[in-house]
Amino acid sequence: MSVNQVTDLPSIHSVLHLSSDAGSYQELSNGIQRAGELNNDDINMDMEEVMSDTSNIVADFTSVSVEPGGSAMPLGNARVNGLPRLTLSSTDSHLISVLRQVKLGGYSDVYQGLYAPTQLRLAMKCPRIIEGTPEAIAVKRRWMREAKMWLSLNHVNILPFYGVAELSSITYLVAPWVAHGDLSKFLAARLEYLASSAFAQGSGSDQRHAAFEAFDEATIIHGITSGLAYLHACDMIHGDIKAANILLADSLTPLLGDFGLTKYDKVDATSPGLKGSGTARWKSPGLTNHESRTVKTDIYALGMTIVEVLTGREPFPHLRHEYIVYKEVSKGHRPPFEPISRNGKDFMPLWEIAASCWERKPENRPTAAQVLSRAARLMALTPQRKIKIHSCVASDDCVQDIAFDSPDRRTSDASELLSVAILHHTENRQELALSVLQVVYQQSRRSHDRKGMAKCLMCNGEVLRELKYHGDALTSFHEAYVIYRELSDRGMMAYCLKSIGVTKRGQGYHGDALTSSHEACVIYRELGNRSMMALCLESIGVTKVEQGHYSNALTPLCEAYTIYRELDDRTMMASCLNSIGVAKREQGHHDNALISLHEAYTISRELGNRSMMALCLESIGMTKGKQGHYDSALTSLCEAYVIYKALNNQSMMAYCLESIGATKRQQGYHSDALTSSREAYAIYKELDDRTMMASCLNSIGVTKREQGHHGDALTSLHEAHVIYRELDNQSMMALCLESIGMTKGEQGNYSSALTSLCEACTIYKALNDRSMIAHCLESIGATKRQQGHHGDAITSLHEAYVIYRELDNRTKMAYCLGSIGATKREQGHHGDALISLHEAYVIYKELNDRIMMAFCLKSIGVTKRGQSAAAKH
Repeated sequence: MSVNQVTDLPSIHSVLHLSSDAGSYQELSNGIQRAGELNNDDINMDMEEVMSDTSNIVADFTSVSVEPGGSAMPLGNARVNGLPRLTLSSTDSHLISVLRQVKLGGYSDVYQGLYAPTQLRLAMKCPRIIEGTPEAIAVKRRWMREAKMWLSLNHVNILPFYGVAELSSITYLVAPWVAHGDLSKFLAARLEYLASSAFAQGSGSDQRHAAFEAFDEATIIHGITSGLAYLHACDMIHGDIKAANILLADSLTPLLGDFGLTKYDKVDATSPGLKGSGTARWKSPGLTNHESRTVKTDIYALGMTIVEVLTGREPFPHLRHEYIVYKEVSKGHRPPFEPISRNGKDFMPLWEIAASCWERKPENRPTAAQVLSRAARLMALTPQRKIKIHSCVASDDCVQDIAFDSPDRRTSDASELLSVAILHHTENRQELALSVLQVVYQQSRRSHDRKGMAKCLMCNGEVLRELKYHGDALTSFHEAYVIYRELSDRGMMAYCLKSIGVTKRGQGYHGDALTSSHEACVIYRELGNRSMMALCLESIGVTKVEQGHYSNALTPLCEAYTIYRELDDRTMMASCLNSIGVAKREQGHHDNALISLHEAYTISRELGNRSMMALCLESIGMTKGKQGHYDSALTSLCEAYVIYKALNNQSMMAYCLESIGATKRQQGYHSDALTSSREAYAIYKELDDRTMMASCLNSIGVTKREQGHHGDALTSLHEAHVIYRELDNQSMMALCLESIGMTKGEQGNYSSALTSLCEACTIYKALNDRSMIAHCLESIGATKRQQGHHGDAITSLHEAYVIYRELDNRTKMAYCLGSIGATKREQGHHGDALISLHEAYVIYKELNDRIMMAFCLKSIGVTKRGQSAAAKH
C-alpha cells in the first residue's frame, strides 16, 4: 500500500505519543552531562548517516492524513516545539513492528517498519552504539540534536518526521516511506530506461516508466532549491546535499533528507562534526581543504546535484577514484556540459545556474533564494500547469491547508485564498503569492469555475510582471482575456487589455502597448467607468513619454488629471502631475516641469503618501540635474533615497542610486558616479532584477567611456546588451548598441561604430521610437563628422533636428543646431555656422539653460574668430 492510498490513519500519534513521564529523557540528559565532564572536548559527535543510501525511504507527506477527532490535517501540523519523547505503551507495542533491515551503516542502521492498523510502512533509523561508552553518549547527544532540529522543520520539500519511538530499549527516528527511493537511484534507472528499446518504441507503460516520462528537470531542481532555501532561512546548513540524500515522493516531489543539520549562527569551526561529509564530487574546494561547512558549501553541492539531475550521473563519472576528483577540482576543473538530450529541451539555462553555484570563490556564489528565483523562472508552463510555480521559502498554514485538498471546502477556500494571495502581493511577498495562486487556480479548474480561473490568472500576471517575467505575465493576461470574452464580461476584458498594455510597455513594445491601452480606454468610455478611463489615459501618456512623443503625451495625461480632479482622487492627481512634469522635463521646459512636480509632491505630503513623495523628489532631482543645478539635484535625490530606505523599498533605493550616479557623472565626478552605479547594481543583483542590472551596466559603461577607459566601457556595455537580448528588450538592446557605437567612435573605430549605431537605429525604426531614432541620427552625425565626412554628418544631424521639431523637443533641437553649426564651421562655412549657432542660443535662452547658452556663445566666438582669420587670409 502506498502512502497515497492511506485514507484512514487513526492517530499514529496516539501510538507514538508524548510521554508524561520524562524520566528517560532526564536520564539521557544526565548521561550526556556526565560524559561532558569526562571528555567534553574530545567527543566526536559526527555520525555517518545512511538514510540517503536507502532506496525506499521516501514519503509524499502532503497525502497522509491524520484524523484526531475526525478532522483532516497534515501530519506536519501535529508537531510541537521541543523534542517529544514518544514511546509505545505495553498494550500498543504490537501496532508498530520492525520488518527488515534496509541499510547497515557505520553509525546507524535503517529498518523498514509497519504500522499495523493501516499497513502504513515506516522508515526507522537507530544509532549503532555500545552502551556505557563516552562515544555512545556523544552519538546520543547528536541524535537528540538532529531529532530536535528535524522536528522544527515543516516544508513541502523536506522529508517529514513522525517522531521518536522506543522499541525493546532501542530508540528509532521514524519517518514515512514510499517506493520511488532516493533521487540518485531514480536517475540511474531513468537513464537506463531512456537508452532502452522500451523508450525508443514508446512502449513503457508501468508506473515506474510513467514516472520516468513525467520527470521534469526544472521542477526537480526548483523543489530541491526550495527545500535548501527554507533550511537556510531557518539558519540551518544541510551539509551533505547530493542526489543520494534527496528522496523522491510518489508525486515526484523531491524531499531533502539525511541532514547533517547545523545552526550556522552557532558554528564551532573546530568541531569535527562540522567538517564536510560525502565525497569530493560534491565538496567545494575550500571544504576539501578542511574548512567548515557554510551556506556557500551547500550551494556548491547544490550545483553538483543539478549536474546529477541533468546528466543522470554523479559528477565526474569518468573518474573512478576520489583523490583524482579532488585533484581535478583543486585545479579548477568542473563537470563538462553533457545533459541528457530529450524532447528538444534546452538545459543550458539550468546548467548556467549550476555553474554559478560552483564558483571557486564562495562569495561569488549565489544564495539559495537567488537560485530559487532563477529556477522558478525556467519552470515550463505546461497545459497541466497554467500558473507559474514559485514555491515559498517559508511555510504558510493557509497554503498548506488548501494543498491537502479538502474537497468539501474547495469553493470557499479558493475564494478566501485569492484574497490571501492579493494581500501577499500588495505586501511584496510575491513568491508566496504565486504559491497560493497555483493552489487557487487548480481548485477553480477542478470545480469548473471559469471566473475564478480568470481572476487567478489576472492576479498571477500582475505578480509575474512585478517580478519582471513579462512574457509569462502576458500569457496569463491573454488567457484571462479569452475567458472574460467567453463570459461577455467587458469590464474585465478592458482590465486585461490595460494590463497587457502596461506589460508590453515594460518590454519596450510601445506601439503594441498603445494599441491595447487604447482598446481598454474605448471599452471603459462605453461603460462610463471614468476612473478606469483616466487610468488608461495616464498609461497612454506615460507610454508616449517613453516613446519620446512628449507633446502627444501631455494631451492624455492632462485629460486623465482632469478626470481625477473631478473624482477628487488626489492620489492619482499627484501621479498624473508627476508624469506631466516628466514629459515637460524631457521637452526641455524645466521650469514648468518643476511646477507640476512640486504640486505633485505637495499633494503627496498632505496625503502622507511617502512613496509618492519620494517619487516626486526623484523626478525633481533629475529635472534640476537637467538644468545643471547639480547640488540641488543631489539634495532631492538623496531625500528620495532616505524615504525609500525607511520604507525598505530596495528597488527604488537602487533606482535613486542610479540617478545619483548619473548626476555625479554630469558633474564630472566619475569615480563617485561609478560607486553609486555599482551599489545600485549590487542591490538589483540581490533582487535578481536583470533588466535593472543591465541598466546599471550600461550606466557604468557610459561613465567609463567618459573617463577614457574605452576597453572597460565596452566590456560593461556588451554585458548589458547580452542581458537585454536574453530578456528580448529591444528598446534597451538598441540603447546599448548606441552606447557601444559612441564608445567605438571615441576609440577611432569609426566603421565599427557606425555599424552599431545603424543597427540601433534599425531597431528603433522597427519600434517606431522616433525620439531614439533622432538620438541615433545625432550619434551617426557626430561619428561621420569625426571621420571628416562633413556633408553626410550634416544630413544626419538635420534629419535628427526635423524629428525633434516634430516632437517639440526644444532642448534636442538646440543641441542639433549647435552640432550643425560646429560641423559647418569645420567645413569653413562660417556664415552658415553662425546662423545655426545663433538659433541654438535663442532656444537655450528661452529655456533658461544658462550652461548651454554659455557653450553657444563660446562656439559663436570661435566661429567668428575663424571667420576673421579666413577673411584676412
